[in-house]
Amino acid sequence: MYMEHYSNLGSIGGNVSNLASLGKHAAILPASSSGQKDMMPADQRPNDVEASFTPSKPIEDESSMKPSMKDELYSLESIVRIKEAEAWMFQSRANDARGEARSLRHLARLKREKLEKEYSKKVSRLCLQETEERRRKKSEELKTLEKSHHDYYKMKMKMHMELAGLLSRMEAAKQLLV
Repeated sequence: MYMEHYSNLGSIGGNVSNLASLGKHAAILPASSSGQKDMMPADQRPNDVEASFTPSKPIEDESSMKPSMKDELYSLESIVRIKEAEAWMFQSRANDARGEARSLRHLARLKREKLEKEYSKKVSRLCLQETEERRRKKSEELKTLEKSHHDYYKMKMKMHMELAGLLSRMEAAKQLLV
């Protein structure tokens, strides 16, 4: 039914087939055709818009209306439906854009968290490298100390042996003299 209305309008309202698919979902209308006023739900808009489409004289029967007036009313109603569909389409695009913005903020937050983790790993790795370098230096110092201690112990044992040998020779010499 909507396609019949829209096919008579031709270029009014852009791509009519897309707008026709929106149908009765268009619930939000601009308060004026210029779009300067706030968007408001169709059931809350002032009745002066509807009043402007109704004739000033009450009509008892549709058949008594002039054909040109019927066509004019039909065209205006079609334009209103097109504008409602456009408003619904723009509202859905705005909702999609808000959702996309939320997703992008979420992705940015995840990326920032990932970068912070990588940074902390690099810092800890750097600290680990510094600590490893200090440990290696201390290990070398310990090996040097152990080697010098071992050399000292060997020298001490050698001196003990020489002293023991000297004492035993002195004891032997003392016994020969006595």
